[in-house]
Amino acid sequence: MKLDLSFMEPLLEKVGQFGQLNIDLIKYKILDKMADLISSFIARFILLLMISIFTIFLSIAAALWLGEILGKDYYGFLVVTGFYGMVTMFILYLQQAIKQKMNNWIITKMLN
Repeated sequence: MKLDLSFMEPLLEKVGQFGQLNIDLIKYKILDKMADLISSFIARFILLLMISIFTIFLSIAAALWLGEILGKDYYGFLVVTGFYGMVTMFILYLQQAIKQKMNNWIITKMLN
């Protein structure tokens, strides 16, 4: 007596197709998340670039203005440089908190 399993072939084929569709769906979800993450980084980079350019010109203007008030141009630049030195020290102090916030943002972007 021979067991006929030919009726199982279409079922196994459907299971294989279902597995392939699940793999494709996972690929597309990963692609969507990566595209979202990269586009967010690019948008933030452009915003950061524009803020940086604005800050540079504002800093030069403030340094020249302060230099005029203090009597020598380089005094104004020294004051502005000192201000940025203090801001840098403050950012270094908060570096771990900033890193944690960025990690949380990336994970949130990837999981949503």
